[in-house]
Amino acid sequence: MTSKMSNKAIDDMQAMRILNEFALKHKVVLEQKGKVGFGRPCVGFTYGHNYIDYNPYKYVNHEPVDISEVYSDLFHELAPANAYHKHTCLCVLVEDGKYKDALAELAKWVTDLEKHNVCIVDFSTGATGMQAEISRKFGKTLKLN
Repeated sequence: MTSKMSNKAIDDMQAMRILNEFALKHKVVLEQKGKVGFGRPCVGFTYGHNYIDYNPYKYVNHEPVDISEVYSDLFHELAPANAYHKHTCLCVLVEDGKYKDALAELAKWVTDLEKHNVCIVDFSTGATGMQAEISRKFGKTLKLN
């Protein structure tokens, strides 16, 4: 079940206040004009050049990791329609150059997440060798408190 919302529900100033407060609280960076995947425009939250995950994947070419402590079906339920779909990360794709709409969608998402008292924690990615150099051995992910 994907969260549906009107981007007009949150005005531009309110969206920026919500997003900046989330970034400060969780010590992450708000990317207002980011790129994800193969250069797709997006808005989202990063830490050390990587987007914050939710329900991180268990990659078959990585060492096995236990994500049970950070996994929650709720994160999938709250993800908006334009959440990046090839990687479960806290970013929203920008459609037709409409960054303000994407920022409003992201603000609604983090508002919904904050109602569930989320925090951001380190997790082991299981990456080894060259992959660990690219994506790091540890990442940041959402977790329910």
